[in-house]
Amino acid sequence: YAVFWSGLGFELLPGISILTRSAIDHLMLATAFMAGTLLVRDLCELEKLGPTMRTTLLVTSMIPLAWILPVMMLAPRFPLVASEIYHLLFTIPLFAIVIALTVASLRGSKIAMVQMLGWSGIFVLTMHRILRGLSILGDGAFFDIGFLPLMMFETFFTSSIVAHRVLPLRREWDEAVKAHSSLVHLAETDYLTGVANRRSFVEHFNALASQKERRTLHWTLMVLDIDYFKRVNDSFGHTGGDVALIEFADLLKSHCREHDVCARIGGEEFAMLVATPDQAGGVNLAKRLRRAVEDHDFGNETYPVGCLTVSIGVVKLKYSPEFGFSDHYTVADDALYEAKKSGRNRVVEGKALPAANDPRGEPANDNPLGLPSATG
Repeated sequence: YAVFWSGLGFELLPGISILTRSAIDHLMLATAFMAGTLLVRDLCELEKLGPTMRTTLLVTSMIPLAWILPVMMLAPRFPLVASEIYHLLFTIPLFAIVIALTVASLRGSKIAMVQMLGWSGIFVLTMHRILRGLSILGDGAFFDIGFLPLMMFETFFTSSIVAHRVLPLRREWDEAVKAHSSLVHLAETDYLTGVANRRSFVEHFNALASQKERRTLHWTLMVLDIDYFKRVNDSFGHTGGDVALIEFADLLKSHCREHDVCARIGGEEFAMLVATPDQAGGVNLAKRLRRAVEDHDFGNETYPVGCLTVSIGVVKLKYSPEFGFSDHYTVADDALYEAKKSGRNRVVEGKALPAANDPRGEPANDNPLGLPSATG
């Protein structure tokens, strides 16, 4: 509106007629006033400005625009009469704004008070424009000169109010994102040890199997079970057992590289998914882990658990749609059982999964519920 009202519209559109410029002026002014009225409606607090007043602002904001579209645009031969009615119609949303801000201010809305202050100059300017459009007042150079400063004054207050309303919403959004991230972390992490839980580990396994770019590495699934862990709980209680489990998980994490994942499957049973550059790398890493556990002194002064050992079942991943997590887990768990049966503190590599379409192969089942678990 300011562009066309100031005469810059003629510079932008040299061939425009005065009548067309007048129609555009009226259209832009009605649109701007409608936007301002709706902004008043939306910035005031819900409890300070009731639904009736909000509906009133919504309806009255569209009255000048609803008049200018069919009359000024479609019937330009009636510009004088239509212009007078048009200016008179502005009094309706103007009084609605005054009443709404007054009501909200009396109810304690500081936002309404600030808006009323910001709109004070616009109120005076609008009333002058209405009276001038009705030929009650003549042209006023003072009001014409003051148009842009008053708009800047109102814009400053409006932007301040918007910032006041939006910044808390942004903070609430950031807090909600943090809370969501925290919930996701809790859903994917074992509460005691801080490593991944069983569900998260299975999801990671399935995601890995579907990513062809990761198949350049050799992946190995390990299932680890602490030997004779019941003795730890019997000797030091479950608190002492928790201390040992946390240390054991930390020991596993210290052996994880960039792509590796370790998880607590349940009780004293853990699992690792590791990437190595060669076929034997996974088995060699399992042997290093077994020695590291054997050499570690678990516990603290309150709970001196001492030495522990671990049995490990290992299986190399076979990329085939026929074999899912449970198929690999079953092979690794069977190897873990062999390690337990043959004396514990051992690493046993499971039998290789059959080739794709081999009739000996079991159908893939990625449901992690009810999987067999080695105990020791």
